[in-house]
Amino acid sequence: MNRILVVCLLVLGMQPVAAAPDAASFGGTWKGTMNNLPGIDLTIRDVGGKMSGSVVFYFQKRADVNSPWHATADPALPLLNPHVSGKILTFEVESRVCDGCKELGPNRTFRMELFGADEARITRLEGDGTEAGPQVKLVRSSQSSAQLAPPLQAGISVEMPVTNNATPVPEADQEDALILTVTVEGKIYLGVHPIDSDGLGAGLRETKGAGKRLYIKANARAPYATVIHALDAASEAGIETTVLLTSQHDSPEPGEVAPPNGITVETGGCHCVVRAKLSL
Repeated sequence: MNRILVVCLLVLGMQPVAAAPDAASFGGTWKGTMNNLPGIDLTIRDVGGKMSGSVVFYFQKRADVNSPWHATADPALPLLNPHVSGKILTFEVESRVCDGCKELGPNRTFRMELFGADEARITRLEGDGTEAGPQVKLVRSSQSSAQLAPPLQAGISVEMPVTNNATPVPEADQEDALILTVTVEGKIYLGVHPIDSDGLGAGLRETKGAGKRLYIKANARAPYATVIHALDAASEAGIETTVLLTSQHDSPEPGEVAPPNGITVETGGCHCVVRAKLSL
């Protein structure tokens, strides 16, 4: 009896036991193609055990059956309600009732399944969980953003406005990012250095900000006139792109780091561009 038990344990011990994939297994940038053109760009982050990210869907069309395909990108959408079960990740994205409509319809649900270290399949699901379209192959093109995240630059803390559809802007955390902060009292900081509002334009020019992207962190209760003055000063200094950073409702626990989120604005000669995506 004892001998049989020992043999069974030895046989079981020879079988490799694979660790169950967790959120970190999905982290990174994934890309899918259709008709040899971009189809999907999916970015997944795992910070402190909390998963987030965004997806870009590309819409493909052609003039007729003899014409080549062309891909255009829709606006980037944040991942909603991500859930991992083994090798499968499900998430939702917002959906409009029609192309160009502002009215929101039911969220669309997607299922992503790992088939290797850097390969997966993604498909859209119906409300009953059945597949609503073809599977698209995804290939991971970079490692988890948690592993590749650049050093966070020091900044002035403010309570930014909260939005529901902000697009993650991890570039704002890079050491060379140009950050302007407006506090609730209307004080202005360029980086971590206070600056007089009258000298803001000159200060931006001295940073050689022309042609760069300026990120503005404004307190939700900051004076509106001060924010507008900052936008005008950025335009006069030759800065081509200005992004207003915002917060989102699912704030992390105290002490955790969350990627900043942004919405784009257009003011004066400043044209601000955001990432885009396409749909299955």
